[in-house]
Amino acid sequence: MTEQHEPCLICERVTLERSGQNPYFIHEFEHSILVIGNHQFYRRYSLILLKKHIRELHELPPPIQSALFQEVMLSGQVIVNAFSPWKINHACYGNSEPDIHWHLFPRYESDPDHQGVP
Repeated sequence: MTEQHEPCLICERVTLERSGQNPYFIHEFEHSILVIGNHQFYRRYSLILLKKHIRELHELPPPIQSALFQEVMLSGQVIVNAFSPWKINHACYGNSEPDIHWHLFPRYESDPDHQGVP
């Protein structure tokens, strides 16, 4: 597992959490941190931030891949249990911030474009 060392927004948010200063913090898992998205175009939009600065999912050892996926699924289930969205979308891109993170987009039937893509 190769770690990069360029500063990035994801690492900054993880660092803020480690110092107790991340105002978006929800929960810390073994490999990741669940945070509220700093914009709420989709209500209750959240992110899972990997604690290590790794660019690609395939660079993670298989046990960490599995554990991270379980953390993502648990986070989605918590959002569903708490807010009852019509649908929840999970996305992992990394184009703007090349550091592993997942977007969780709860979608509600009341959304004007509830069947559109975030």
